[in-house]
Amino acid sequence: MSLEDHFKTVVIAGVGLIGGSLGMSLRQSGTAGRVIGVGRNPGRLQKALALGAVDSFSLDLADASRDADLILLCSPVSQIIRDIPVVLASAGPDAVVADAGSVKAQIVAAAMDDPRFIGCHPMAGSNLTGVEAAFPNLFKLATWVLTPVKSTSERAFRVAEETGRRLGAVVCAMSPADHDRAVALISHLPHLISSSLMRICAAEALRSPKLPLLSAGSFADMTRVANSSPELWRDICLSNRDAILSAIDSYIDELKYARNIIESESPEEIVRFFDEAASEKRDWKKSI
Repeated sequence: MSLEDHFKTVVIAGVGLIGGSLGMSLRQSGTAGRVIGVGRNPGRLQKALALGAVDSFSLDLADASRDADLILLCSPVSQIIRDIPVVLASAGPDAVVADAGSVKAQIVAAAMDDPRFIGCHPMAGSNLTGVEAAFPNLFKLATWVLTPVKSTSERAFRVAEETGRRLGAVVCAMSPADHDRAVALISHLPHLISSSLMRICAAEALRSPKLPLLSAGSFADMTRVANSSPELWRDICLSNRDAILSAIDSYIDELKYARNIIESESPEEIVRFFDEAASEKRDWKKSI
C-alpha cells in the first residue's frame, strides 16, 4: 500500500466492538476499498454486515487473508495468538498484519519475527461488547500504540502508523514489555478493582437489599467496566500475568497504608493521603 492510497482489501478477524468500529471507520474514511469480516459465528458476521462494519464476510481466515493488503486481528488474545501463524502462512509478501490485543509481548512473540507483523493496541473501548456497540468515531483522539521490534519492517510500521492517524488516533510507539507493564496499571488493574468492588457490594446487597438504592456517581464510575467480557479478561489476565500480579501487589500495599492511617486515627496523615492523590491527579491531567 502506498501511504497516499487506500487499501484495496482489509480483513478484520473478530468483528466485535473494536473490530466492528475499525471496519466502520476504515470504510467511512475511504481508507479501505473493501472490508472482509472473519469469524466463527455466521449470525454475528451477518449482523456486522447489516450494521455497515464490513462489506462481506468469510468463515475461513486463511482464504480471506490471501489477497488482503492489511489483516487486523481483533479477537481475544488467545485467539489472536492462534490466528497469527495461519495469517502469516497465507498472506502475501506485501501484506501488513497487525492486531488490536490488550497484551503485546505474547502476541508479538507468536509472530516469530515475521517483518510483516506489527503489534498494535488502540486504547479505546467501552463497557459494552459486540458489534452492536461499534461506532466509527471510537478511535478519534484515542492513543494508537504500536509495539515494533527489531524484525518489524519499516513499511509495516509506516502503514500501521498512517492507518491510526487516518482514523483520528494519536500514535505512539513503545516496546511490548513496556506496554504490558503500563496497561497492567492503567487498564488491567482498574478492571480487576471494578469487578472486585462489584462482587463485594453484590454480596452485601444480599444482607442489605436497599444498598443499590444508595449507590450514586462514585459507585457508577468505579464499576462501569465490571460488565466487560469475561472471556476477554480471562485471556488478558493469563497473558499478562506477571505484570498484573505486580500491579495488584502495589495496590494492596497502598490500601494497607490507607488502612493503617485510618486505623491510627491520624487526621494529618489522612489529609496528606487525599491531598497527594488530588495533586497527582491534577498533574496527570496536565500531562495528557
